[in-house]
Amino acid sequence: MEQYQINAKDWEEKRKEYFAYLDRIKTKIGERLYNFFKSYSLHDGKLISIKVKSKQGEEILKGEKDFLKPDLLSLELDVVNYEKTFIAELRYEDVRILKIEHPSKDLLFPCFEGDLGDWGYDEIDIGEDSYLIHEILFSSGSTITIKSNKIDFIKKSTNKCSCSEEIGLCK
Repeated sequence: MEQYQINAKDWEEKRKEYFAYLDRIKTKIGERLYNFFKSYSLHDGKLISIKVKSKQGEEILKGEKDFLKPDLLSLELDVVNYEKTFIAELRYEDVRILKIEHPSKDLLFPCFEGDLGDWGYDEIDIGEDSYLIHEILFSSGSTITIKSNKIDFIKKSTNKCSCSEEIGLCK
């Protein structure tokens, strides 16, 4: 058996294990999020943007809050799928951890030097404190880990390639 066949078989087994795990945590992550991760793949997609928001900052600008109270951070990731048929806007509320590790050497695929590369694999987990943990691995070897109280998404159609020229996805 060729190495790629071994890798494909291993990948399929790990995928089945992960989907079985998703089945076990379905009630904790909610049916909507469960259905998204079971039905849609972001594999080989591209991260378009990361946006971190401060709830306190927004309230301060409106004159509704002072600087001394605890802040809640929210986060949005926009990811276009490989086929360029949709953009997933992943939304995280009450973010406790946002960790981006971008290696400067030992890249998985050297052609992605300086870039995150393609969205490789991602997994949802539940921490001991019941917060959701979303771990994302990119083809460069970079990772993003997000721990938050809630994860939601908006799936936007791109009409195959009506996406904005400014994000460089249409040819």
